[in-house]
Amino acid sequence: DTDWLRRTPCSRGGAGGHKEWWHFCVYARGVDVLVNLSLVDDVREGAPRGHEFARVVVLVREREWDGDVEVFEAHEVEAPGGGLQMRFGDNRVAFEDGRYVIEVRLRRRPIAVSLVLEPGCVPSLANNIRLDPGPPINWLVLPRMVASGTLRLGDRVVQVDRARAYHDHNWG
Repeated sequence: DTDWLRRTPCSRGGAGGHKEWWHFCVYARGVDVLVNLSLVDDVREGAPRGHEFARVVVLVREREWDGDVEVFEAHEVEAPGGGLQMRFGDNRVAFEDGRYVIEVRLRRRPIAVSLVLEPGCVPSLANNIRLDPGPPINWLVLPRMVASGTLRLGDRVVQVDRARAYHDHNWG
């Protein structure tokens, strides 16, 4: 009930500068995974009103870190305000049947993530946190989850079975 996408007020005539992201971390045996999908208002001078940067960040650590940051064009993005899903190109995160489903495949690195994360607690919500002179940020956190699924790392498949996981959603 609390993790829905807020989206930019710029599209409704409000001020620009909105940032919103879903962040997931998985701590499996021998491998750590970070997946982040974010939407950030383009506040550069001359940018079209309502233009956003849509990014997918994936980092995986076994012995060393590997991953990438990928940017998507507006026509590749589906992230309806009030919804519980984001799709950037072929990558998606959604809340379905009480669980988060993550399907991400990097274009330039041989990394694919296919995980289901199940909450082990109710989310905590903190609103209007001031970090600097700018607008406040809002934060939802699910600190206790379990993740299962597969990671494709190069030519190897790594099975993840009920690994510790974490999710937060920030906006503002």
